[in-house]
Amino acid sequence: MNYKKGLIKMVVVIVIALLILSYYGFDIEKTIKNPLTQKNWDFLKTSVVHIWDISVDLIHKITIKSL
Repeated sequence: MNYKKGLIKMVVVIVIALLILSYYGFDIEKTIKNPLTQKNWDFLKTSVVHIWDISVDLIHKITIKSL
């Protein structure tokens, strides 16, 4: 039950944040389509995937050694 309350609370907070941003004239679509934003997201995605791959390999090696 707590998960449902947390999800609903998060959705409400996101909606309120979007309303506040739009009230102050912040254009979310323009920001998302900005080439610099796209470049930063690509860098972040690549870094997270790289760290994930290293972590999975490390866990796999540790698991194999313990068998």
